[in-house]
Amino acid sequence: MNQIEPNKLTETAQDLICIRSENPPGSYREIADYLSKKWTNIGLKTRLIEVSHNKLKEFKLETPRINLVGTIGTGKESALILDGHTDTVPVGEGWSVDPLKGILKDSRIYGRGASDMKGGLAVMTSVAEALIHSDVELKENLILTATVDDEIAGSLGMKYLLENHLVKGRCAVCCEGTSSSENEVDINSCFGGRLWLRVTTKGKSAHGAKPSEGINAIEKMFHLYQELQKIRLPHHKVYGPSTMNLGTISGGTRPNIVPDSCSATLDIRFGPSTSTQEVMTKLKETATSISQYDSEFTINDVEVIESREAFEIPADTKLVTSLAKAIRMVTGTPTKLTHAIGSGNAYHLWQTGIPAVFCGPGNPANFHTANEFVSLQSLLNCTKILSHLALQLCARTNET
Repeated sequence: MNQIEPNKLTETAQDLICIRSENPPGSYREIADYLSKKWTNIGLKTRLIEVSHNKLKEFKLETPRINLVGTIGTGKESALILDGHTDTVPVGEGWSVDPLKGILKDSRIYGRGASDMKGGLAVMTSVAEALIHSDVELKENLILTATVDDEIAGSLGMKYLLENHLVKGRCAVCCEGTSSSENEVDINSCFGGRLWLRVTTKGKSAHGAKPSEGINAIEKMFHLYQELQKIRLPHHKVYGPSTMNLGTISGGTRPNIVPDSCSATLDIRFGPSTSTQEVMTKLKETATSISQYDSEFTINDVEVIESREAFEIPADTKLVTSLAKAIRMVTGTPTKLTHAIGSGNAYHLWQTGIPAVFCGPGNPANFHTANEFVSLQSLLNCTKILSHLALQLCARTNET
């Protein structure tokens, strides 16, 4: 599309990086106002949707949560949603450039959120502007969403919009970075499931000088973890092997007291061939097996902190085939269907029956790192790709 303006694309990405939106705490007023004004000036019908104070209180949040929805078209149906989240992880340390200045150097823009995912927000904006300036008649609407709290797996962003019927579409692209190199753009069509669990083992206190008279709950926890690591979940051809991480552990009160309780959190990830229920069953079977030969082993509690099912968008769906066609048109390279580390807003969309994938500028290897960057070539490629996709799915004339 000749209407794409690379200089404006670069400026928008830099502007967004300069707006601080770290989460926590999740301060969205400035970035929501910036995007709302920009989208309105471009010609989108724009809605700022602020979450109610009561809802914030329910989730123990103090700063406003502001989502943004923009629409191009006047149809009754919406063919495509382009989504981006407005929050970033904290800036952190170790930067060689100012992380909040959007520094342009060697055809790259550096800064917190460059690849995760203010570059994606800039691409969405440029796609919308190019489509409007092309004067193409749409048969179905194109929707843009800029949502909150992705980095904390919150419920007041895309999930909130979907649950309150504030956005809908036939398919969606979350513009998370999938550009493994400057001239390659992957499609993340496979998303792992996850279980975050808090497990508590029970022991019996005794004097530290007489440990045999007690039951050490921390030792029981380590025994459980060792046995859980032996669980073999199915290997998925795209996602790969399952993983388990012992994230936190706490127990005991003093060195001279045998601990009578120990609590640990686990992060278990797995491919689409496995369900959260299967993982829970394996955990319970492991605990039962231990208790059969260790009468002192007792689990006091298993709390599910976070639970998401794994899913995969089939390669022959119209969204994936259309996106693959657009990638070939722009880059001349075959499309790779790959997996994402997390499912983000794609999960909420999929749960609502809207097929969603990740495809956007920036290398996932840069996410959450010092000296995070996005290349100008990646920004431009993804703008062209998603513009072609929008024409394929939304326009009255066939994109060629």
